[in-house]
Amino acid sequence: MVIATVLLSLIGVGAGLALGARDRGDVRTNPQTGGPQTPAAAPTTGRPDGPLCLPQTQETAQAHGVRGVLTQVLMIRTKTSVAYICEDPDGHLYYHANNTRGGAPWVEGKSAIFLGDVIKDGDEYRATADDGVVFSVTKARLEIVHKDGTTETQNASP
Repeated sequence: MVIATVLLSLIGVGAGLALGARDRGDVRTNPQTGGPQTPAAAPTTGRPDGPLCLPQTQETAQAHGVRGVLTQVLMIRTKTSVAYICEDPDGHLYYHANNTRGGAPWVEGKSAIFLGDVIKDGDEYRATADDGVVFSVTKARLEIVHKDGTTETQNASP
């Protein structure tokens, strides 16, 4: 039941993005398939030819008032998590991650977290949650500084 709901949600998001872009006439090539892809808005900065962020990231971003399609800037997979840095058409950065222990599905507020106002400092991206937890990500590691000051570092997995 849960899998069916997730699949239907993904299909719905994809269809919505495609229809919205078709109405505006936006078309670009999907780097994964070579076929057309139809973003909701053509990026004005950032990585217009980069891969799109996950459908669940697009959906969550829209729920947070983000306009346009997010493109992937960075992705890191560790033994217990997967984290993405995504960019909107205006160049704003977002952090979206999921704790994948045991194959956990993306459930916002439980296994997944979406944060705006990401700060880029060299090759590092930092995002701070409302509760003060700081997430720092590079190509090589994900570091989480908890409210009590303890630090958890997860190295990238192949």
